[in-house]
Amino acid sequence: MEQAENQLRSQKLESQFRLEFADRQRREFGTHLVTYLIINAFLLAINLLTGIQELWFVFPLLGWGIGLAIHAYATLVKSGGLYRDGYEKWVATKVVTPEERAAIATVVGAKSEFSEGRPFVVGIHIGARPGERNRHARNRRD
Repeated sequence: MEQAENQLRSQKLESQFRLEFADRQRREFGTHLVTYLIINAFLLAINLLTGIQELWFVFPLLGWGIGLAIHAYATLVKSGGLYRDGYEKWVATKVVTPEERAAIATVVGAKSEFSEGRPFVVGIHIGARPGERNRHARNRRD
């Protein structure tokens, strides 16, 4: 019974982490998109004011556009490797509460080897097997 409750709690925590990550990804992409539009509009204005003989603003527009397209893919395509890698890195740096710590220990099959009362940085690897030591979890020293 207790194992089922822990499993349910860990699934809720995993779902909460995924929602937080997706929200953060969307906000970061939105900021990137707005910055791209403002800066490139400014470059276009400079190009048009200094002479239309050579349209050089297209080069930074295209170069940055490639980076923006990759960012869009990493944000919007949740089944891709970029999204999964980004999620794992984000979770690896997330500071969690003692309650979350217990649920995460259930997910990764780890013993409670962390000192009580202190937050720690946790890393959950998608597809981690129960009993496999979590090599990214460590005590937080601040």
